[in-house]
Amino acid sequence: MSKSDSGGFFDKLPPTLIKKNNVTLIPEGAIGYLLGPTLALLANSVLSNYFNKYMSDVLHINNWASAFFTWLPVVSVIFVVIGNILVGKLMDNSKSKNGKARPLLLLSLPISLLALLFLFVFSPYNANSDSWHVGALVCIAIGYNLWFAFAYPMYYTPHAGLVSLSTRNSKDRGLLATISNATMLAAMGFSSMFLPFFLNLLFVYDMSGAGTPVTNDAGKVLYYVDEAGAAIYDAQASYSHWKIFVIALIIITFVGVMIEYFFTRERITEESMGSEETETKAALPIGEQAKICFKDRYWVIMMVFFFLYQFGGMIKNVSQNYFCTAMFADSMGNYTVAYGGQLQGTLAIIGAIPTAIGMVIALP
Repeated sequence: MSKSDSGGFFDKLPPTLIKKNNVTLIPEGAIGYLLGPTLALLANSVLSNYFNKYMSDVLHINNWASAFFTWLPVVSVIFVVIGNILVGKLMDNSKSKNGKARPLLLLSLPISLLALLFLFVFSPYNANSDSWHVGALVCIAIGYNLWFAFAYPMYYTPHAGLVSLSTRNSKDRGLLATISNATMLAAMGFSSMFLPFFLNLLFVYDMSGAGTPVTNDAGKVLYYVDEAGAAIYDAQASYSHWKIFVIALIIITFVGVMIEYFFTRERITEESMGSEETETKAALPIGEQAKICFKDRYWVIMMVFFFLYQFGGMIKNVSQNYFCTAMFADSMGNYTVAYGGQLQGTLAIIGAIPTAIGMVIALP
């Protein structure tokens, strides 16, 4: 089959800024595989750690729509599986001269931005009216599935494939793989180590006088608590602060994806596109591929391990702030997101030390 221009729209995208045939730490490794992906992954890290907290403590969905709060992630799994399969097939069938993976990074951008807008900006909120409930649930359902079923797979699948498509040099590929793995830790570090110390900016105390006041030594009211000693938050102010924060995340995501697109290169894809003749084989149906995989016990072991690893990580991400807030009272004996966030950040920093040591040992 002749390798003519067959990438369609993807071929019209601007080319990579990386021109060297060999991988270099600067700019390709440091900018394309570290800086860009770290910025691009921040939004998903924030969603994974705090979106449940946002729904429960800002929108209070667990109070007036507990079934929705419980079943949204369960039902959405169907769409997540479908979305990942579609993205994988789209990447496999890509024939663009700009690569199999890199064009999909740009394709993820409009979906990502739209998903974040639906989740935090388009979603209506009016503390004095019940009429906003239905609109909020619709926006959250759309945004949630747009993000986790399409936007994130559309970004992460090609992002994960870039290392294997970058070069045939095993040493260079190992370097890029190490850097690429560090980006996930860096993004998670932001949301689990840095952001928790500033949660009082996103979960704003209600200073209207509802509840029992908590004062400092000078008599200044710091916040109000309910009968259980839990701080009371201003949902309207918190919602507004989240909107501003997410708009900043949208800009960061856009910048990160653009950096990764322009400062990475698929040398292996370019080699195959440069061949005059290539052998084409019909792809096996998904069912046949599944049968082959499940016959390999090592594949099954890896999938079980990966499932348990991800499952444990998701439980930790979603519950860590709830746990730290509920288990540890501040010096006045009250439970606040701000104090819980400080302990969450401290816990994450201590927990990251073995990981950092392991990376240093593994790098050589």
